[in-house]
Amino acid sequence: MNILIDSLPDDAMISGAAWPINSSFFIGIQFELLMQDAELTDKERVGQALALYYPQVPPDVEAAMEGLLWFYSCGRSTPKAKEPQKKTAARQKAKKTQKAYCFEQDADLIFSAFWECYGIDLNEVEGLHWWKFRALFAGLPSECEFCKVMGYRTADTAGLSKKQKQYYERMKKLHALKNQMDVAAALTLAERNQSMKDYVARRFAEVEGTQN
Repeated sequence: MNILIDSLPDDAMISGAAWPINSSFFIGIQFELLMQDAELTDKERVGQALALYYPQVPPDVEAAMEGLLWFYSCGRSTPKAKEPQKKTAARQKAKKTQKAYCFEQDADLIFSAFWECYGIDLNEVEGLHWWKFRALFAGLPSECEFCKVMGYRTADTAGLSKKQKQYYERMKKLHALKNQMDVAAALTLAERNQSMKDYVARRFAEVEGTQN
């Protein structure tokens, strides 16, 4: 789907039927925070996630989760990995991915970035589609303070001078995220079969990798 020429979706195709889905960026932010809430069980996270996205939750829960993942990932297609070595590579990639931001800890910085760069008041804007928000989020200029902070957190210091490494280590420590739980780690659903757990975890890991 091309955000420039196509109408953005407000539903998800589940078992051949279109189910209305909450498309607001507020829902996407709440979803990420929900997935990172260590006080909730896996079952509680999934139940609340479905309730967040669907005004009426589809009876096919696995298909509903697939629709939710599709919407959260802004329509990006992530094929299932059938080969064991591909699964291993996906897990290794997920482990190497550094978390760059947190919608809770970085709330002020994100608000300021959107206000400074786009003139958008995220506290008052209504009807901003999650896909539009993600596109604007990805397009924030490197000069804004929020992007600088993300850069400190994910900086690769290999090959830098001792002085430069010390600077980045100081910045990493100063801006370290308190909640290191990522979305992929949160979805380990004990009640689902192993293949579904691997697929869900991989989908979120790859989506986060493209957005960080």
